[in-house]
Amino acid sequence: VESHLRKINDGSPSGLIAVMTSYWEDTNTTRQIHLYHNITGNWPLCTAELDVKFTSPGGETLHSETLTFDIIRSIT
Repeated sequence: VESHLRKINDGSPSGLIAVMTSYWEDTNTTRQIHLYHNITGNWPLCTAELDVKFTSPGGETLHSETLTFDIIRSIT
């Protein structure tokens, strides 16, 4: 499981905002994935997109639908 956060419609190296830490909660009991990044203070304020890439042990890959959202300034 892997996921990248990018500026919307920007597949160039400069469009990469973050490589998300991603892992399965428990592959035996749930289909829940955790995605997070500890350092968000330097993220640009922009519209971003994120999807999840799944790779089987045999090397076959599938992608989730792309999620689009706005990164905004926050005080928390």
